[in-house]
Amino acid sequence: MNMIPNDFFPKLGKLLTSITRGDYSAGKKVEEFLDPGKYPPEVVEFTENLNLMTVKLEAREEALMNTICELGKKNEALKESIQKREFLSGFFTGVLMLIIAYIFVLSLLQSLPFLDKVSVRMVELSAVLLGIFIIRSSGMPLRDFGLNFKDWKRSLLDGFLFSVLIIFIMLALKLYLFKNQVKGFELAFFTYPVNSLPTYIYIPISLLQEFLARGIIQTAFLIGIVHRYKNFMAVVMSAAIFGAVHANYSFVLAISSMLLSIGWGYIYLKRPTIVGACFSHYLIGLFAWLLGFWDYITGNTF
Repeated sequence: MNMIPNDFFPKLGKLLTSITRGDYSAGKKVEEFLDPGKYPPEVVEFTENLNLMTVKLEAREEALMNTICELGKKNEALKESIQKREFLSGFFTGVLMLIIAYIFVLSLLQSLPFLDKVSVRMVELSAVLLGIFIIRSSGMPLRDFGLNFKDWKRSLLDGFLFSVLIIFIMLALKLYLFKNQVKGFELAFFTYPVNSLPTYIYIPISLLQEFLARGIIQTAFLIGIVHRYKNFMAVVMSAAIFGAVHANYSFVLAISSMLLSIGWGYIYLKRPTIVGACFSHYLIGLFAWLLGFWDYITGNTF
């Protein structure tokens, strides 16, 4: 009968100490106690059970560490989500306050007869600058708000095709009104020449308005709205605001602007750069002025 060697218990004690400290690699050293020719059956059986227990402990600790790691990741993701929500709430509130202030100030200026349209354009420029300040304060890049040239050629094509459709409708309508000598359209087919000051003034106007309507307002809605139909809601709501801004000129212009804005909104939604929307806005607005529709609807010029 094999006797237990004198060094068995000291060795076993060291192994158990290493295992309890988390060094499961020490468990492999118990294999030397599995030799039935050197150790009695009781020791071999004890060692087998100890080896199995070590493997299970190692597996459970690894599973526990994986669980802790996953919980840590979820906790970080939750913190990031909360921080993002807090940021979006502040950003979205800032943009809404900008919209409200813009509409109120614009309405006030347009009700004062001694202020010319340059003052109104200065309000638009101020709103754009304030919008840029809000964006820069948020830490988000301007390219996320349409100021980029990513896929700009396709965006330009989309804007051109939409403009061709609307301009064709305006030309057909003007031709009908001109032939039937409808008051306000009977003098000339083109009310104004192309090579005139408003033709060039309207370039920065369309850029400013599209950056406000699409780049800032629509993007803010896309960021702030959590809904299945958020894209549709963002386009329609930003278009409604764009139309409301023009309500001081006339109700017809407000509705027309809103409907056109929906088209520009989808151009921007399809390709998030304001290039196509700006181009289309300029072309359609320019032809509306050249054909006399702007004067007819509002009784004013640019």
